[in-house]
Amino acid sequence: GNAAFEVAQAIYGRTARVHLLSRTRLKMAWETHYVGHARGVNNDVVDSYQLKSMDTVGFLLDATKLKFERDHEMNKIRIYELAEDEDSGWFESEDDLTLVDRVISCAGWVFDNSLFTADTKPAMSTDRYPLMTPSFESANVPGLFFAGTVQHGRDAGRSSGGFVHGFRYLIRALHRDMEARFHDRPWPSQPVDIKSNVKLTQFVLKRINEMSGPYQMFGTLTDVLLFPSNPQGETGLYYEEIPIDSLPAMLRRIQPQGPLTFMTVGLEYGRNFSGAGNDVFSPKMVKEPLENHPKGPGVNSRFLHPVLRMHMFDNGTRSAWLETAPLDIIRTAVANLTSHSVSSSANRPELVSLATQSNVEYQRLEDLVCPADVERGRNTCFETSATSEHQLVESFRIEFWEDELHIAPLGRWIERTLGLRELHEDQVGALRRYLRRQHRSRRLVDDDAINEDLELLSDMRHHEDL
Repeated sequence: GNAAFEVAQAIYGRTARVHLLSRTRLKMAWETHYVGHARGVNNDVVDSYQLKSMDTVGFLLDATKLKFERDHEMNKIRIYELAEDEDSGWFESEDDLTLVDRVISCAGWVFDNSLFTADTKPAMSTDRYPLMTPSFESANVPGLFFAGTVQHGRDAGRSSGGFVHGFRYLIRALHRDMEARFHDRPWPSQPVDIKSNVKLTQFVLKRINEMSGPYQMFGTLTDVLLFPSNPQGETGLYYEEIPIDSLPAMLRRIQPQGPLTFMTVGLEYGRNFSGAGNDVFSPKMVKEPLENHPKGPGVNSRFLHPVLRMHMFDNGTRSAWLETAPLDIIRTAVANLTSHSVSSSANRPELVSLATQSNVEYQRLEDLVCPADVERGRNTCFETSATSEHQLVESFRIEFWEDELHIAPLGRWIERTLGLRELHEDQVGALRRYLRRQHRSRRLVDDDAINEDLELLSDMRHHEDL
């Protein structure tokens, strides 16, 4: 991990040789897009190794099968390996690692639970992270919440929750969730006109080009547009930076009865793009937009790009994810949690009721039914429960305002999904100018030009309404 590479980088100029040993293969952060893996700023020893400068980087060597002994006569440390047939005992390594001056252990860390009593000691998902609900509450100690880098337990290895540029957004999300749950202070939101395509497209694209939480916590935090339960309603509520796994519980608190319809807006890497050994700089990684694909022109984009999804749920369980999960999976999960026998004819609410004796069992049920996504900091039910999806084309500058790559396709998707009027060419052009000027105004304020575009868009909305 980074600790070993940071130490190697620090001593690099003062050593004749540096040998790095690991029981797993090297994972570079630029390949995996996970900042917990080895960073380029610390990779001098890798560069030296590959350019024949006497340093080495060895992998798949389990340190638990090594023995280190001091040779006092030579003032060196001898390294012994455990034979494959462990009954044969130890043998001295015959390669260049036979004698070394220093052995530095950078084996990571474990969670310190010494401050907890026996009654409050949290259950652990790994030796580093407590087992947490989507609300960052202990799975076995109700009322015990976790804030800071430990929140990374929900997205470890898949997003940025273990680092300050990521967990600052998780802390804010935890605060907002606790305000809503315990103090009746709703999660902050703003109204959005959902009956005008140009208004909705303008709002969503402006937000996509500015969102910092979903940008840093990609695949983990999302914005949500909640549609009114009354189909005739003209205004939806837009919520920012919500942990995806906590969406069903949060939205049910806001709208406890009736159908639940909402749109999610987030940023994601393409599937199978991130991974150790992937050539992320290959020209083949850049794909042509698929103009007529039902999931949008960016469906084969590999780099970070916006993904929007529509979710629609009927009345039912406390968790919308469970409403879409296959019945046999729920039945198995409940059987694993309780001593009750589950009838094959039991319906969905009855199944879930078996696990509602406490929030703890319910959250455990949800995690069993919806296991973690191996590439995203969320569960697997989020994507499968979507009724419609739209992916915008990647932009290496993270600027999403091109006419035929972003604005027009998004407008067409909103038209099909919500039954609104299609954007015409003048509206697309005005939206592009507006978004670009908004971006430039961060450096050079151009309020007059922005106001001109807003007036033009306002006139177009008037004609659209007519």
